[in-house]
Amino acid sequence: MRTAGWRRWNTLSYLAVLLVITLVNVVPIGGRTTAEVSAMVPVLATPASYAFTIWGAIYALLGVFVLLQWRPGWRELSAFRRIGPWFVVGCLFHIAWVLCWHLLYLRSTVFLMLGLLLSLLPIYTATRNVQGSPRDDAGLAAKLFVQLPFSLYTAWVSVAAGANALVAFELAGWNSWGLEKYWTFLTLVLLAGAAIAVFARWRDTAYVLTLVWAFAAIGVQQQANAPFAAWTTWALAAALAAVALRIVRVPRSRGAR
Repeated sequence: MRTAGWRRWNTLSYLAVLLVITLVNVVPIGGRTTAEVSAMVPVLATPASYAFTIWGAIYALLGVFVLLQWRPGWRELSAFRRIGPWFVVGCLFHIAWVLCWHLLYLRSTVFLMLGLLLSLLPIYTATRNVQGSPRDDAGLAAKLFVQLPFSLYTAWVSVAAGANALVAFELAGWNSWGLEKYWTFLTLVLLAGAAIAVFARWRDTAYVLTLVWAFAAIGVQQQANAPFAAWTTWALAAALAAVALRIVRVPRSRGAR
């Protein structure tokens, strides 16, 4: 399909996500808010409620990203062509996840969140190069509205996928015998390791800082009842902040840009 065709589908898909998000918060679908469902299955990777305000920034930046595809001079940006159908696929996974979460099909949400994350990966890589923008390759608008939305979105969804997996472990009874803290530790370390790998490849400070935001909020939420989880996430947040601020040097990986 030509870029113009995907531009229309991207716009419709984005509007559909906004509609569903509005409905689940206003109606709400299933009679429960997203936070209320989360409280039904508490896990050690659940962040404080303030952390979810990042969704406002993500949706706003995605809105500008969609609008840019209609602007003269931006329409033929090579990154838009490389994305192809993946933005639409991601929106469909996002909608399906929200609906299943509110209707308490919680085991299914693990696979839907994984599908969302996997659909974001090709978008993330496609938007790392913004050659052909009306400004130069390092243009501020391209960085803010083509790269940044997917830095935040992909990083936050990676954390959500980890938390979602821990919810599934809880429902399956895999957290018996005190195993939850070990699953949580492994999940957080894997997420931190992935963020460092992304930084080594792309020098994406926003991606790493998104995990700092998430980990710090997990610590705030868990400090009273699970000091182990709190101190673990705070330590990882501090380490990632040191990487993002270039206090700790991370060598570039092969093929880094």
